[in-house]
Amino acid sequence: MAGQVLDARWAKLQSRAKSNFTGTAFQVARMMALLGKRELVDTVSSAEMIDLMTGANGIGSYIRGGLAAAGRGFTQVSLKIGFGDESFSHDCALVQINRGERRPVLLVEVILGSPPSKHRSGLRQLAVGYYDCVLGLHP
Repeated sequence: MAGQVLDARWAKLQSRAKSNFTGTAFQVARMMALLGKRELVDTVSSAEMIDLMTGANGIGSYIRGGLAAAGRGFTQVSLKIGFGDESFSHDCALVQINRGERRPVLLVEVILGSPPSKHRSGLRQLAVGYYDCVLGLHP
């Protein structure tokens, strides 16, 4: 199993020696924000990575699916989903919302740790709640 070695306390609680994660939600959000601003590596590489992450040929996104099912508008979702070896699901995405004459909104959503028993519904619910919160602050 890949990942960072857990300290003794976490290894005992998770019944594993290594973690699936290499970053916290904050670190993933910071990485995605830099990507969205085209500052992660350089402008061209960041744009290419965003293009790869649109999911056109991929398996989709819990965030994109949740927003679409709830009728929330967006222009593009660039994503990276994950499925841990403990069967928890994760998703992070750049959500672009063009609003005509008004300034577009680019939000980063990072949702880690939906348990298998929830069938990923938590990911979709959090995606919609976060979207509503951000758009409520940027009418």
